Amino acid sequence: MVVRLITDQCEDPNTFYEVYSLAGGSWSEPRSLDHVCEVTDPRKPQAFVNGAIHWEACRHLKNGDYEDFILAYDLGSDSFRGIMAPKSFRSSWTTQLSVSGDGKSIALFQPYLTNTEKLCLDIWVMKEYGKEDSWTKLTTLSPSGPQRGVHYRPLCFRKCGDVVLAPTYGYWDDTGRHELVCLDLMSKQFKNLGIHGHRYYYAESYVESLVLLDKTNAISY
Repeated sequence: MVVRLITDQCEDPNTFYEVYSLAGGSWSEPRSLDHVCEVTDPRKPQAFVNGAIHWEACRHLKNGDYEDFILAYDLGSDSFRGIMAPKSFRSSWTTQLSVSGDGKSIALFQPYLTNTEKLCLDIWVMKEYGKEDSWTKLTTLSPSGPQRGVHYRPLCFRKCGDVVLAPTYGYWDDTGRHELVCLDLMSKQFKNLGIHGHRYYYAESYVESLVLLDKTNAISY
């Protein structure tokens, strides 16, 4: 299925959603969310965990301020719920929602600049999915690259719990290449993955299957 979120821009904004059924080949009627909010940046990758799609979102408060949270859509129950982000977390165009290494919960990457223009990276994981008090900051990287002067952005977690990082566009390593690296959060050691020569990287989780993609009546195990 495909889920589409629509936020109107009137004085009293509201958010609607539509669901496209791949089996039926049609869109549902627009329905209003219980949570009056908007997705921070629709172009950012979502996180699919525990049968739910997750987005970075924000909602406006009555005092004129706003708060960041995570909007979750449960595919089984066709319902939305809000998950509060860590209190010190502030969403921006550089933050990123991800899936934890074990695939059972969500994670947040928060790059930011200090007052001295030093680039840092906070890595958060919700240890127990759905329990907001289980948010844990795993580490703060400063600087965020294994080589001095090279800045990296997080891509994803590996199953072992390491984090895969890609060079920020415009930054090169000592050999003049863009190269993916892996960070061990326990030892804080970096390892080159041997994948280089590309300016753009994207990572997504998947589930292995024995489905034959070129067969119409294939059986899945």
